[in-house]
Amino acid sequence: YIIAVAKRCTDIKSWVQLTYESAAPYLDADFANNFLVDFEQRCWELSTYQYLVDCDIPVNVPTRREGPDFDTSIGYIECIAVKRGEGPNAIPLLEASILRADGTWAEGGGFQKVPTNEAQLRISTAIATKIGKFEGYATKVWFDHRKPRLIAVNWWADGSSFGVGSSNDVT
Repeated sequence: YIIAVAKRCTDIKSWVQLTYESAAPYLDADFANNFLVDFEQRCWELSTYQYLVDCDIPVNVPTRREGPDFDTSIGYIECIAVKRGEGPNAIPLLEASILRADGTWAEGGGFQKVPTNEAQLRISTAIATKIGKFEGYATKVWFDHRKPRLIAVNWWADGSSFGVGSSNDVT
């Protein structure tokens, strides 16, 4: 997540602060209190909000304490940052190879099996969780059944990464 945001802003802390200040009227009342407890989830919500703004998609200010993460002109949006999981169904962490400043690769990584089955299980579980939330919202008087229901899924997996990075510190 930090690598993705870094491409948009050199100072991550400033990006989080500025995006939070812009998004605050649209976020749930407990957002700030739970930010560090559920950091990846909350950053994903901020990033989703910023994407909506960047695409000129109007976001409605919530009028109630409960409801989806965002009520927009294109539908209701629930955000979820998929985590690695625990036990036998957890997604195995992959080793990363690091590109040195001189253009050579550090040891590590190599060929590894991508944990497709474990990832599919975690993602499908996350989607099912959000479908359940939408089903709960659908019983409320305020819910507009004509609006599309969208789930914004982010792949976090507790540090498991499918990208590469570079470092001047690797010898």
